[in-house]
Amino acid sequence: MILYALLAAACLAIGVFSFLQENQASFDISSWDTYTTADGLVTIPMPSAPEVSTANGIQSMRSLSRKAFVSLDRVASSLFSGLSADEKEAVLTQMLESGLTGQQLSYDMDAAGPDGTQACIIADAYHDGALARYEAFFVDDTLYIAMLAADADRDDNQALALLDHFSDAITINR
Repeated sequence: MILYALLAAACLAIGVFSFLQENQASFDISSWDTYTTADGLVTIPMPSAPEVSTANGIQSMRSLSRKAFVSLDRVASSLFSGLSADEKEAVLTQMLESGLTGQQLSYDMDAAGPDGTQACIIADAYHDGALARYEAFFVDDTLYIAMLAADADRDDNQALALLDHFSDAITINR
């Protein structure tokens, strides 16, 4: 009976430890693999191998872990070529607002995107109990929208630190 109780306690302890490690790792962006878009321009960290799809001129990479959702969408460049920086910023704002209607949003209109971007806007949003960051930026007249949603169980300071780390980890390959 004592041996059975010790064995059960050990199994329980290992299970709890594994669960905590898995959840901790999913928020540790430095432990994520990085993935590069098919055009080779943008590299982004993701918690697991992404699903890649194409529909209506939008190429998407999406990765879902237990605690985070990450995506990167590449929108056809022909829609944006020839726009000035101000026009690009207006397009970015409009696209984010139309996609996030009714959410609590805060914008950084003067956001410094990854090196090599022509225009960038960062929007933080609360929706469905989670804090998410949308980072929209142009590279060679192609629009990319990167998104990280953090689980709502985290406090705001932790979530904002995670979002900042995510933004810093997006790279443009030249």
